[in-house]
Amino acid sequence: MIIPATPSGDASHPPSSADRSLRLAVAQTIVPEDPTDPSVLRESGAQIRQLMRDAAAAGADLAQFPEGAITYPGKYVMSSAGPDTLAAADWSRINWDVMREEAEQVAALAGKLGMWTVFGSLHPLTFQAGGLTFGCALCIEVNFPEIFAAYEQMNVDCMLVSVMVEDAKTTR
Repeated sequence: MIIPATPSGDASHPPSSADRSLRLAVAQTIVPEDPTDPSVLRESGAQIRQLMRDAAAAGADLAQFPEGAITYPGKYVMSSAGPDTLAAADWSRINWDVMREEAEQVAALAGKLGMWTVFGSLHPLTFQAGGLTFGCALCIEVNFPEIFAAYEQMNVDCMLVSVMVEDAKTTR
């Protein structure tokens, strides 16, 4: 998801090519694995927003968060057979309303701070900030060179790869 820096989401006025600079903050959050618990999702959203404030205070123009920053659903948590058996995911269990509320609050703060905010998204996705063209990819996509070749064809200056690592702090 890319959240534009302007409250209106208008990114149609990029800086001139002489202004090709951008201060980037990369943040790691505690990643909640249970998307069914509203309090956990709200805590995650609050942490993201605090890190955004910290990044803005340090002069960042763009903050990048990991894949699954609001939640990275655990396989057993989402299991349709219950938490003790690995089975097909039951996506209806996610608290989509709270997820949406948290994403909207992140978007509102990005506009207020005038800072782009990025966390895991689908490809191909590009945006311009600071006179640069960015492309976005997710963790596993580094294994597919054709994705990066496509971004090269789109004249992308910088790739942002949002990753969830196995040793990241998680909550259950």
